[in-house]
Amino acid sequence: MFTKQGWAVMFDEESRVTILSTGSFSMLTFCIFVASVAINKYEEDKRIVPKLIEPPSVIVAPSHEFCDGFLYLIAVYTRVNEPEARNRFRNSYGSLSSKYNFTVIFPLGTGDGEANNGVMQEYHQFGDILQTNFDDSFRNLTLKAGITSYSISNFVRENCTSVRAVLKLDDDVEWNVQKMVAKMATVDVKGKRLYCEVRQCGIPQRLKGGK
Repeated sequence: MFTKQGWAVMFDEESRVTILSTGSFSMLTFCIFVASVAINKYEEDKRIVPKLIEPPSVIVAPSHEFCDGFLYLIAVYTRVNEPEARNRFRNSYGSLSSKYNFTVIFPLGTGDGEANNGVMQEYHQFGDILQTNFDDSFRNLTLKAGITSYSISNFVRENCTSVRAVLKLDDDVEWNVQKMVAKMATVDVKGKRLYCEVRQCGIPQRLKGGK
């Protein structure tokens, strides 16, 4: 740290953080606090990074016969601690599975002890849970998307090669089952394609607290 013309400058070599402040004691104290937080965050990220490059381990998964007899697999993303959302989907859209020839799977991470115990009960009751060993939290949304996609891909490759298509849904999305199944019936099963919607010139929302 050095001072020049009333400014205090701190640069941490490891975290690569540079902070400028006025020479007042209060501002300097604040800057030291911010630098400490940044360094701690950097150390925390260093501990997390090695875990991201390791293949995620599956805790529980549906049976090998889970997709037998179905043309489509619907992967519904819910929070680990929201069994009511999964039950709501099972009792609504899930009731149409026989008519439209699809089965539903719920990819999850892990939560606290109570949430994990509830997931195990669901798994034994319904057999439609795919739980992977990672912290299922709002902060880990990006990690959740990557790991659950990896887990779903592995599960499909090993157990669901007979399905025509896999549809990913969030539990708070309403969908027209008849139209979506009709659309999935037209997919190119030989092309190994990923179908999605592209928004031209989309503007991301950067609101505090938003996703």
